[in-house]
Amino acid sequence: MYHLPNPPEIFEGRTDERAWLCGRLAQSPLSILWGPLGLGKTGLALRVVADLRIPRAAYHSALDTPEDTAFLMSFGWCLAGLAGEAVEWLAQGRSRADLVMLTIELAERAGAVVLVDDLHAVDHDLTERLLLSISRYARKSRFVVMTRTRPRHEELADKALRIEPLPEEDLARLVRRCAPLRGASEAAALAREAMGSPFRARRLVLSQGADPGGSLLVDLGDEAKRVVQALRVLRVAVALPAHVARELDERGLIRLTAGGVRLDDRLRSLVDAEPLDAAEARRTALSLVLHTEGLAAAFEAVRLAIEEGEAALCASLLDQHLFALCAAGFAEGLFELLARLESRALLGHRLGCADWIHGGASLAWAAALPAPADPRVRLLWCRLLVHGGAVAQARDTARALAEHGPVDVQTDAALLLADILRHTAEVDASVALLERLEVRTPSQRIDRDLRLATALMLRGDFARATDMLASMPAELEGLRVEERRRLRATLASALLASSRFRELERVLGAGEPPADCRPTELFAHLALAVERGRFDLGRRLLDRVEPFVDESVYLRFVHRYNTLRLRLFAGPGEGLEELARELAFDAPLFKLPELVVWSFCAKAAVDVTWAPPATLADLPTGMAVPEGTARVLHEAWQVIVAARRGAATASFTAPPDLPTDIGLVAGRAEAEAAIARDELDHADGIVEAALELARREGFAIEEANLLALLLDVRLLRAARGTSARTLVEPIARALVQAAERLGSARLAAEARLATWLVSDRRDPAILLSMAEDPASPVVRRRARGLLGREVTLDAVDRRIVERSAHAAAQREEAVVVLDLEQRALLLPSGKRVDLSSADLHVRILEVLVRGSGRATKEDLVLGAWGLPSYHPHRDDKRLQVAVHRMRQVLEENPKEPALLLRDGDGYRLGAPVRLGRLGASAM
Repeated sequence: MYHLPNPPEIFEGRTDERAWLCGRLAQSPLSILWGPLGLGKTGLALRVVADLRIPRAAYHSALDTPEDTAFLMSFGWCLAGLAGEAVEWLAQGRSRADLVMLTIELAERAGAVVLVDDLHAVDHDLTERLLLSISRYARKSRFVVMTRTRPRHEELADKALRIEPLPEEDLARLVRRCAPLRGASEAAALAREAMGSPFRARRLVLSQGADPGGSLLVDLGDEAKRVVQALRVLRVAVALPAHVARELDERGLIRLTAGGVRLDDRLRSLVDAEPLDAAEARRTALSLVLHTEGLAAAFEAVRLAIEEGEAALCASLLDQHLFALCAAGFAEGLFELLARLESRALLGHRLGCADWIHGGASLAWAAALPAPADPRVRLLWCRLLVHGGAVAQARDTARALAEHGPVDVQTDAALLLADILRHTAEVDASVALLERLEVRTPSQRIDRDLRLATALMLRGDFARATDMLASMPAELEGLRVEERRRLRATLASALLASSRFRELERVLGAGEPPADCRPTELFAHLALAVERGRFDLGRRLLDRVEPFVDESVYLRFVHRYNTLRLRLFAGPGEGLEELARELAFDAPLFKLPELVVWSFCAKAAVDVTWAPPATLADLPTGMAVPEGTARVLHEAWQVIVAARRGAATASFTAPPDLPTDIGLVAGRAEAEAAIARDELDHADGIVEAALELARREGFAIEEANLLALLLDVRLLRAARGTSARTLVEPIARALVQAAERLGSARLAAEARLATWLVSDRRDPAILLSMAEDPASPVVRRRARGLLGREVTLDAVDRRIVERSAHAAAQREEAVVVLDLEQRALLLPSGKRVDLSSADLHVRILEVLVRGSGRATKEDLVLGAWGLPSYHPHRDDKRLQVAVHRMRQVLEENPKEPALLLRDGDGYRLGAPVRLGRLGASAM
């Protein structure tokens, strides 16, 4: 050994690192251990050399002679002594390249392991040349190099191992071994204070827990130190001056990302142990982020400016970046940050964030504010009042700004006032205001025209509104990005009001909306997804809207209305009626009659399906139904409900040029009225025409609704004697396909019942299962009606049940009718058998019916007696006795049974059995 320090007497951890270095010493001439100060690189190398019992080894530190030539000379002297060589040839005057090769030659002659410590102290170019030469030319010798800087050359990458901070549990064991008298909790505390450094842990033990000093940043320049401290308080990657980035990168303190530079997470604990001047660190960090591009850096600059109390700087930054930051998803974070700094200059910016969020705490905060003095800020506040439900106050404020506010505010205030008037059923006033409104910029003109088209559509002026909307998507393309983004939500609302779903899909796209989509824009995305039958997407969008529904009247309506429509088709049905009542009787909604009408009609749709006879509840007292589409929708549902309740005089004529979705509801109302008058051929034609329109325009939900209605019409027509299968089965197949696309078990069940009703052999076991079908209330009540049970039916249900039963009675002969309610049996001979005191006989017959007329002995015993298991030696006798007694009651000639017959290992019924109510037709 030559100048080789003793290894640490106590060593903990580093199992993987020790294995790596042992493997390298056995195979390769060069191994490099690099990492920050104090992590135990030297101790690791000395420990491995001692463990391997290497006989010839030398140690040299570059700290004593960091100058290039002096380092190579002293290194050569060290190796010469190890090799026992004369050193005259190490005289001055040789080049660096010669000295590098001579040192390698000396190591080769010695055949030794050479430990070179603190190589970072030497010029980086020289160290790279030395390391590359060792890697390429050394054979018998082995070099282990310890340095704080990462090797730059890619040829050295696989020869270098980064030494990480030592895990806390290893440090705790090290402390306990160094100081056995210290308790476990004290050792753990010292281990945490050591921050991953074994050197620091030993110093803490020796100094009795006092801070031993020793900085990780000791060999950095002043500028680099300030940058490291700034990186500690930054939450984003930033751009650094090139020379500083290079210095920090060589020491492994930073890592490069696509957005810039940030502290290496693996060394964060060590860096955080350094003393910090927080104010200076924030100032340096602020200067770095101000010179870094990107929205994340802009958000960080705002945060730091707020923490420094720089309201003017914060306002300047937000003037430049507020829209882009909100569009990128920073609105909620900015809203919370701005609460930390009280400043009038920032009130407008915080209201802008709240306007973007449109829900939750932001609306509650805005509603609690007094009216801001600045007119532009007051307009923002007014818009938030509308979404929070304070409609009257918002209307008065908007009218005052539109009439008396500054010129640059009046137009925007008038546009907001027109929206408020439209939503409060003053559609004519909204149209008049928009028509006389003067605009000054292209974006204001487009904004006005979009709102005017929506109001015209609601008033019923569909042709004019359609003409105005036709060119809007193209006109938006000519605006700046910010203006286009702001107006896109208005365009989407107008297209939705006019049922122009194809154009809406082109504007919004058919897939998942972007993460930065404003909650108000999600209304159009959600309605589009649900109407198109993309229920999985609809559920995800409902989840995205839900956090904002508590204080926003609009978003609460959007959430509940689309939840109703989605669950009406795809389930679950539990609680659906209660949800419909909550929506229809939501008191804050009463201030917006247009939405109230839609809510009450949605409740009617649920009632028609789930709780007949349906009732369309009255609107709140004194509320007038708005003219236009809302009135058409309300009248159409009134007719549908009246027809379902049996009003044969119901009639409805849809006005021309309706929006598609309203027109489809109007078509359904005409068809329901025709069904009520028994004009089935006319109803068939109306529904077929509406179906064609729904398919052409892509209205998946309305298509499914109309298919279910057409199936009812065809069932009624078939029951009148027309060929049943030809009429019903194609529509049933189409409904099954629609149910599969939508994932609707309810519609699939309705199609199955229709198919069963026109089949040649209607299996009563299937009808029994449909009477308990959880997916479809329509199927449950109709099946129970066919079984003769007490059940509430609407007019269509009742006619289908009665006519299907009558048609079945005409088709079938020699049928046994079993009445489970009255516990009686009607035989083909006309004999009525009372089974009210023979519960066992009824249970045996029910088991046979559920098995389509057949059952094994085991099935009969388990089903009729309710036993947990079947054993022939115990149970066959009781079954034989029961069957014998049943034959005495049921058969014309019990010795030659014709109804209850043996069938292999069980029994079967010898005649078709239908379930029904005696005194009525067989089912």
